Amino acid sequence: MGKFLNHKFWGIIRQAITTFDYFEIRAIFAAWYFFAYMLVPVIIPLGVRSAYVRYVVGQELYLYTLPVFLIIMLGIASFLIGYQVIISVLKKNNKELREGSGNILMSKIIVLFCFGTGLVGKIVKIFGGTFFHLNKNPLVTTSVYSGLIGVADSVAILGLGVACGIYFSLRRNGLKYQTWQLIAYALFCFEFLLGFLSLGKFEVFTSLFIFLFIRHYLYKPNIRIVFAWVFALFLVFFPIQSYIGTPSNIDSYKSYWASRNVQNTTSNTAVSDITTPSTIIPIMDFISDGVFGRFDLSRTLGKIVLITNETGKFWNGKSLKNFFISLGPPRILWHSKPAVNTGHNEFGREFGIIAPNNYTTAVAPGLLGDWYLNFGLWGIAMGLMIHGVFLGFLVGFLYRHRWSVYWVAACGTLVPNILIAGEGWVGASMAGVIKLIIVFCVLFFASRTGVQWVMNRRLANRSIHF
Repeated sequence: MGKFLNHKFWGIIRQAITTFDYFEIRAIFAAWYFFAYMLVPVIIPLGVRSAYVRYVVGQELYLYTLPVFLIIMLGIASFLIGYQVIISVLKKNNKELREGSGNILMSKIIVLFCFGTGLVGKIVKIFGGTFFHLNKNPLVTTSVYSGLIGVADSVAILGLGVACGIYFSLRRNGLKYQTWQLIAYALFCFEFLLGFLSLGKFEVFTSLFIFLFIRHYLYKPNIRIVFAWVFALFLVFFPIQSYIGTPSNIDSYKSYWASRNVQNTTSNTAVSDITTPSTIIPIMDFISDGVFGRFDLSRTLGKIVLITNETGKFWNGKSLKNFFISLGPPRILWHSKPAVNTGHNEFGREFGIIAPNNYTTAVAPGLLGDWYLNFGLWGIAMGLMIHGVFLGFLVGFLYRHRWSVYWVAACGTLVPNILIAGEGWVGASMAGVIKLIIVFCVLFFASRTGVQWVMNRRLANRSIHF
């Protein structure tokens, strides 16, 4: 037995576990992919108590078929191929670049600019009626300034990333960090709290992800803190947001369990076996449904595969063209710019994802659904391979610049946007990621140019005095 436990195979396994980089982009994408497409199919046989799972088993179990499962496997395999190919190419030039703790003056400029821009954007959202995630004022969301408000939010979150990067970098190098610690925690609490109050789960997740991601790479990993925050998000913060947004859901769960108790009583069930209609059961259902319903893109994919195969009609790139439209000039300059966020409700009703009489809910096909909808299996294979190449570039540059405060901050800001893009329409969502990269590069180079100009002026003044 001792020889078996001491075999070198187990040593390799232990080393792999202890050295596993759980914040590596490939691991993050794989985790998101599993939750988005495999979570509900996996828990169905386990009999997990959830109103959503009961509905799927009773009404739509026919969507979770073997062809859908094979399409999901084709997607992840294509992603890994594209990812590994680009990583192999980048490894030929994998020299690490150590860039210290970052330029303090440049960091101050970036943080102040980002915070000011984000603050203006939030004030506009509050007074314009678009602060809350639900029931946004359509006059603002469809105006020529709506895109600028979104950019302001992204710039604000980059300021959080730079502040956290400077703080953790100074702390790692044993330098004075207390001032930047106060700035980083203040910005984190500000972004997290406002995101929570706006009922936007993505805003809450993004601020937390940036903080933990930068801590992981620029200070030290701590998987216990990460897991504690993940459980807090899904068991505390997200359910509270869902309840505030739709408090009537809890009452519907109570009604369900009360009716179930009546049925148990009429069927001569022993009193001790009857489930008490307390708040514990509906809250448990409420939490689990919020998790399972949020991540079940396999149901959407099943609807798309079923109807597309029946009709034999593919979109042939129709929705993907929005990538180029979205990358065009902002609507403030291009007043006749076509809208890329329309038709989502019609899509949901056409494919049976929402009820035929639901004219308000917007639905997206998700990463696999969009590619399959346009080009079928070839779309899945080529689209996910392109996705893997894109993320592989980020990983390659992150490794090469893993000590760069600014690159790690930018990467930590981009990754959540890439993940959320996988839940929407591929063309418009990925165009949004590209625009973020452009904004970050412009901000970075403008700040660096400004700092160099100030330093050159100081040197020139000193030379005059001498």
